[in-house]
Amino acid sequence: MHTLNYQRFTNLPFLLSIKPQRLREFLEPFRDYLSAKQLHPDQNALSHEEFVQKLSDVFASPDADTPSPLLDALHIVNGLTGRATVDLLFDQIDGLIDTFQNEDDPFPGDVAIEAFLRDRDRAERMLSHHSAQSRRAFTSFQSQSSSPPKLMADLAMGTRALTRDLDQWFYRRGCGRGASAQCNQNDGSLCVFVSHGTPMRRLDVLEQGLPDSLICRPLKHDVAVFDKLIGELRINAETIPQREIYRRLIGKHLFGNEEMFPPGEKFTLGPLLEYGEASLSVAMIEELTSVECHSVKMLLPGHKPEELTSRRQDVLEVLEQRMKWLARQGYEDIRLTEAKFNLLFASSRRSRVVTIKPPNVAIYSRDGDSEIVERFLRDRGFITEQDWQPYAIDGAVLAGS
Repeated sequence: MHTLNYQRFTNLPFLLSIKPQRLREFLEPFRDYLSAKQLHPDQNALSHEEFVQKLSDVFASPDADTPSPLLDALHIVNGLTGRATVDLLFDQIDGLIDTFQNEDDPFPGDVAIEAFLRDRDRAERMLSHHSAQSRRAFTSFQSQSSSPPKLMADLAMGTRALTRDLDQWFYRRGCGRGASAQCNQNDGSLCVFVSHGTPMRRLDVLEQGLPDSLICRPLKHDVAVFDKLIGELRINAETIPQREIYRRLIGKHLFGNEEMFPPGEKFTLGPLLEYGEASLSVAMIEELTSVECHSVKMLLPGHKPEELTSRRQDVLEVLEQRMKWLARQGYEDIRLTEAKFNLLFASSRRSRVVTIKPPNVAIYSRDGDSEIVERFLRDRGFITEQDWQPYAIDGAVLAGS
C-alpha cells in the first residue's frame, strides 16, 4: 500500500500551469463529485483562476465523499511530474511527444496529465518503477565470474519463467496470486521490478467519521538492479528470504546459473583505504614473499565505475590521493568494488593473481592457493569473519619494499 501524495494539486501555481482544457478533461470522470462541491467542470460562472482556487481548496481537505479513484489519479500524476519522470514519459508513452510538438516548453503537469489520459496503466507502472528505483537500501551480490556475466539471449522467456516461479513462491507463503516481474534494460544496467501481494491485513480506519476496519492484501514493489559494468546484482526487498529468492531466481532465469551471484558478505577492501601498504604485510606467512596491489576499481554514486591501475607499485598511493580529491569535491559513499593482488610465493618465481570482489567473491589463478591466500586475507582484515587489529613488525615485508 502506498501513502497518497498529491500535494502539487493543492498548489495554486501548479494548477494554473496546466492548460484549462487538459485539466478539465482529466477531471471529467469526477463530474458528479465536483458538481456537489459547486465545481461543475463546465460551469461558466467562475473564471478559470477562481475555479482553480476553489479546486485547490477542495483537494486540500478531502472528506469521506472524495472518490478513491480521484485520489489515486491525483497521486499518480503528482508522482510523475519530476524532471526525470517527464523524460521517461516522453520515451515510453506512445504518441506523447507528438502531442507537444507545437507547445514550447510544456509544463510537467501538462505532460503527466496527458500521459495519464493516454495510457493510465503504463503511467501507473512507471510511477511504481520510479519509486522503487529511488530506494537507497540495497544488498549487493557480486557475480562469481571474473568478468560481468552475459544475460540469456531470450530475456522475455526468462522473465516469464521468473514471474512463474515468483508467483508460486509468494503464493505458498500466504501472499496470494498475481506476483509479476518486468525487466527494463539499457547499455549500463538491467532493472528487474517485482510486484507481489503480502499477507492479509486488518486496518483500523475512519469511515464517515466512525471507526471501522478494512481487510485487504497490500501490494508490494521490490527492485533488483544488475550493473553490467561491474557484474554486480543489487536487491532491494523487505526480508532476507525475499532477497535470497530474488538472488537465486534471477541468476537461474536471466543468467542460466542459480548461483551466479553467491550469497554472503565475506570480503571487504576496507583495509586498503584505512591502512594502505601496511594491509599487505606478509610477515606472519612463511609461504609468501610479498603481496602487491596493482588494480583497484571504485564506484562513485551515480557514476560509472572508475579503475585505478599502475605499472609501478604505487597504486595505493594513487588511491589515497584520489580519495582525498573526491572528498574535497563532496563525494560520499564511495565503494571499492574490486582489487587485484599479485602474490609472490616463496616456492615459485612467478607471481599469482588473486581478485577480490566484495562482498563475497574471490577468484584465484590456482585453486591450490586458496588456503594460503585466505590465511593472508584473514590476517590482514580482508575477510570479515574477525576483527583485524593493525600491527607493525620490524622487518615486515611490504609490497613495494
